[in-house]
Amino acid sequence: MPDSIAMVATKASCNSYPGGLRKLQIIWRGLSCRTPEQGPGSIASINMADMRLAILFAIPCLAGAQLVGPTAVPNGTIPVVFLDGYQLGCIGDSGFKSNFAEADQVLQASNLVTVYFDNCSVPDSPSIETLGSAFGRFLASLRYVNGTSVPQVDVVAHSMGGLIVRAYLSGIENLVSGVPRTFSPPATPVIRKAVFLATPHFGTAVASYFGIDSQTKEMELGSQFLFDLNTWNQGTDDLGTVDPLAIAGNGGTGGGNTP
Repeated sequence: MPDSIAMVATKASCNSYPGGLRKLQIIWRGLSCRTPEQGPGSIASINMADMRLAILFAIPCLAGAQLVGPTAVPNGTIPVVFLDGYQLGCIGDSGFKSNFAEADQVLQASNLVTVYFDNCSVPDSPSIETLGSAFGRFLASLRYVNGTSVPQVDVVAHSMGGLIVRAYLSGIENLVSGVPRTFSPPATPVIRKAVFLATPHFGTAVASYFGIDSQTKEMELGSQFLFDLNTWNQGTDDLGTVDPLAIAGNGGTGGGNTP
């Protein structure tokens, strides 16, 4: 096992990581990474095979999976909610299997229940702010089979999906010209633990290569969205009580065929 992966296996435990943002960023060096959000020199993305391996090592950080609907969560469980990344025009298959393969079966072996939030379920490829609001409504709609609401979840978010999670936690609202950005974070966030897989928290230089829409513009380096998202809480922890783990790769350049 490569040292970097062994480090992930060692660090992906149920321990807390106090201080600052409490984000444990683990860099997998030497990976060949090419997804829409990967940029030269950025900590932005890992390929699908490595992502599935990352999920395996991140399992001890989660609650304790078959893929179920949002109103069919087994009573008393803490479901693991998966979020997909950027989907160009939402013209292809954005389903769970095409993004996370057999991850639900892997979690099921540990008696974990999986729920899926597909950002393409929100029409017209809206802004990440709008997706964050939609994700909040999705979480509020989760129900146990007995009809009671689900009070707590863990999340696994790939790429742009991690920005959707942070948009929900910050309550960032769409920017209106001439008006200061407003934030309305949820009074009681239901997310307990979060695994960020290759989320471009500070943007990527190649976002525009994969389309010109509100989402790719917001993921560009230096975008107003990312500046506001990363500074809204005066530089302090914007994740609140969420226990996070960030896993990323930086071995690829994100362009051409160069590994």
